[in-house]
Amino acid sequence: MTVGFLTSCGFDTTHVHPRSAEINNVVRGSLTTGMTLENDARSVVTNLIQSQMTVFLQGTMHTEFNSNGSDAMFAAWFANEDPGGQQRGQTLFSLEGKIVAAALGLGGGGGG
Repeated sequence: MTVGFLTSCGFDTTHVHPRSAEINNVVRGSLTTGMTLENDARSVVTNLIQSQMTVFLQGTMHTEFNSNGSDAMFAAWFANEDPGGQQRGQTLFSLEGKIVAAALGLGGGGGG
């Protein structure tokens, strides 16, 4: 289990848990959550208030945002004691510059 705190306008950057699904329960405040199931699939956005929860499927890209004027607290449960975690933006931009440029369609990839 993990407990998270997001201040007003706080954002838990887009990430995945490659080894586990997640149940996310709002303990205090409210959160807007977003999840993308896979390429070309619809995105799921939920607005949660205290005592409501959502499920993020294993390996799906997801995020939490506190758009409220007060602090929020959530508890997250995982099916695996080591769910793993990968922040998508940080991972992408840690790659070599020409690879990032190609991935973003900015040229410089040398593709053929």
